[in-house]
Amino acid sequence: ALLRGFYYEGWHPGRRAIARNRNSFLDRIHDGVHRDPAVDPEEVARSVLGQLADRLSAAEIEEAKAATPRVLHDLWPT
Repeated sequence: ALLRGFYYEGWHPGRRAIARNRNSFLDRIHDGVHRDPAVDPEEVARSVLGQLADRLSAAEIEEAKAATPRVLHDLWPT
């Protein structure tokens, strides 16, 4: 449910991604949790990407990283 909520909800494949830098990406996550001060958007991003990485092959992870800005690559698990 968490993966679906952050990964798919509100996603429109025909639209260009809005987040072009790390801060705007994390701000969008924070907006998604209604700016709850108890939620760390970077922790949410790392958790979701970690869950994805558990289900993707190494090649798929590299492909996903290549589709995102380089400043977000360190959010993926190593």
